[in-house]
Amino acid sequence: MIVYCKESEQKVFLVAANIIAAQILKKPESVLGVMNYSEETKGIRRILMRWTEDGYVDFSQASLIDYEKSNSYLSDVDLLFVEVSKNSNFSRGYEVYQTCKEAETVLMVVKGKEQARMIKDIFESSVLSENPMAILREHECVMLVGDKEALSRLSKTGIWYE
Repeated sequence: MIVYCKESEQKVFLVAANIIAAQILKKPESVLGVMNYSEETKGIRRILMRWTEDGYVDFSQASLIDYEKSNSYLSDVDLLFVEVSKNSNFSRGYEVYQTCKEAETVLMVVKGKEQARMIKDIFESSVLSENPMAILREHECVMLVGDKEALSRLSKTGIWYE
């Protein structure tokens, strides 16, 4: 797991936008999956739109699939964007599990101290979590981007960038 711990919401959004843009530059026809996207992370969308308008990144060949609008788990996803917030809904357990398991890369964005316990439970709890997102412990490529408050309960294992 690669963790990006940033001081501000804007820096969290900038790192997440960079990861998404890098995926598109690497593979223009990428399939991007979105899980639990809300207005809370609209700053990422604004950054990507600006970069698209300025010609830095081109999403015209990419596909976007919204997990919330699908009838089952997503497969063949190159990059799965997951927002963890107070409104996150991981109730479709098996489908969440399968979607995360099959995604090539999972980009998780989290901000705020309210999410610190959930992040700790997903990645480090000694009790087998009932949260289907705990599958990410075994995933080969997870990028967790968050502010210091949201990541405050995690121990610094793996690769950390501050």
